[in-house]
Amino acid sequence: MIIAIGFILIGNISSINYFFLTSPILGFGGGILIANMTAWMLSVAHHTKRIKSSSYLTSALYMGQFSSPLLFHPMVEYFGVQDFFIVSGVGLFIIIAVFIVKHWMKIDVKLSSFKKQD
Repeated sequence: MIIAIGFILIGNISSINYFFLTSPILGFGGGILIANMTAWMLSVAHHTKRIKSSSYLTSALYMGQFSSPLLFHPMVEYFGVQDFFIVSGVGLFIIIAVFIVKHWMKIDVKLSSFKKQD
């Protein structure tokens, strides 16, 4: 959510001075994401597979950084750089909302089946 907010804020600025206020929000979200993703991956990987898991994660991150300009360049050309940030932020919000709703639905199903057993 922090990254989505950062994208939307960067897409709505009209002066370079505001960029220096909004870009740390995006950087903070990315920092939290990478640190937590690495910690989660290391916690679920078997201790004998942690080095290999870490290399897969690093490879995936770098492949994403390499391929994202290739994949999203047509969208940047269509929307423009500033509007692309807004579209990306709104898209992230929608994706996050879908995952949250799906998670809540799973919890609701589990709770309703637990109540029926009583």
